[in-house]
Amino acid sequence: MEKRIAPLDALRTFAAFGVVWIHSWTFTGNPSLKILHIDIYRLIAIVGNGVNFFFVISGFFMFIVISRKAFSFGTYAQFIFNRWKRIAPAYYVSAIVYAVYFLLHDHQYQFFKLLLIDFSFLNNLFKEGNIISPYWSLGTEWHFYLLLPFLFISRNKNNFLKSLSFFALLSLLFLVIINLGLLDKDFWKPQIIARFIEFAWGCLAGYLYKNKLMLPKWMRSLQGVILAIVVMYTGRILMVTEIIERFGSFGWLARSFAEPVMTLGFGWFMYLMVVEKNRLSDFLSKPFFTYFGKLSYSVYLWHSFILLLLGNYQFTGASIPYLNSLLVFFIVSVCSVFIAHFSFLFFEAPYFKSKKL
Repeated sequence: MEKRIAPLDALRTFAAFGVVWIHSWTFTGNPSLKILHIDIYRLIAIVGNGVNFFFVISGFFMFIVISRKAFSFGTYAQFIFNRWKRIAPAYYVSAIVYAVYFLLHDHQYQFFKLLLIDFSFLNNLFKEGNIISPYWSLGTEWHFYLLLPFLFISRNKNNFLKSLSFFALLSLLFLVIINLGLLDKDFWKPQIIARFIEFAWGCLAGYLYKNKLMLPKWMRSLQGVILAIVVMYTGRILMVTEIIERFGSFGWLARSFAEPVMTLGFGWFMYLMVVEKNRLSDFLSKPFFTYFGKLSYSVYLWHSFILLLLGNYQFTGASIPYLNSLLVFFIVSVCSVFIAHFSFLFFEAPYFKSKKL
């Protein structure tokens, strides 16, 4: 059955609450918190790229799951069905709750149409197809599930790496084309063809982990952790408007490489936390993180509902702008964890208790 890897649960925790933080910060108008002329909130904005980190983690874990069995259309169908059972129950229930909420506030809301689109994971193929904005990533994730097993048609390890490299480079090419303005960014950016490279870093980490292949010494231990953080921050910095503007007419280059470089750092850091025994990996293996890691998917699904309720009651929070973000983050986190606990208990835990992959 699915075996949890403790440091991955910790990284899921940071990814989920990173998304909660960035949405709370945005909800309160992106206030600044400057210390010595450094905007701390912008400095930690990388935690808001939790979805990207989820994609890397998913690539890692799905590689481990898929690589256990030889490819056949039977195992492919079973894999897809298992993934549906894993993510659909909590997702569908949350979708219905969101849709009912919007219907109560707008009697012309296209309730059944949007539920059908989201239930079929086709939300990224339709304009305004997401009942709530975070759902876009579930469509991308699902399309990754549909694609990944075909990379295992050949059991030859070199062929898998070639296929992975081909699709990763194709993904990078699409990012370049999108950022050159040749394709509609709003439509194409969430598609798996543009996001595959993020999953690919996770798959590569999974490949190294499963085959007990070690990175060169300079890429490991404390030095490797520091370098991985530098790489992820380099990618995040390439997203900053002021940096993109410095590239002038080559701003498309910064935008195209930002997420691939950042998620390379994520994948590198994740790999080190999984394969190396050190104080940081030990810390990330604490039961505290294991618990919240299990809730991370439901926290991601439900946190926007708390923000909707806060917005509905015109919540203004503290009188000091930068404290608003912290207060909203605290409220949304606590409420989301409360809901997520029961969401996991009723809609996720049965899968883990009964299903073998």
